[in-house]
Amino acid sequence: MGIINKDNRIEIFPNEFGNRITPSYVAFTDEEKLVGEAAKNQAHMNPKRTIHVVKRLMGKKFDDPEVQRDMKWVPYDVVKGENGKAMISII
Repeated sequence: MGIINKDNRIEIFPNEFGNRITPSYVAFTDEEKLVGEAAKNQAHMNPKRTIHVVKRLMGKKFDDPEVQRDMKWVPYDVVKGENGKAMISII
């Protein structure tokens, strides 16, 4: 997140880990939902329930060749949803 400061420059606020960039990760555990660094840090222990690179799938049809190719590289399940759209399934 950022704001334009008094010098008319954009200032990026660090996240809770002190980083100015937050990874696009979301994870679901039995106890909680995690986002950003926290989700990325536990991805190797919880790959099927840690979502990343999802923006590549957004708005695309399940049968799209790019979706079919990308499905081979992600550990979570991509399924055919309503209107044939690509959707992510979290169990």
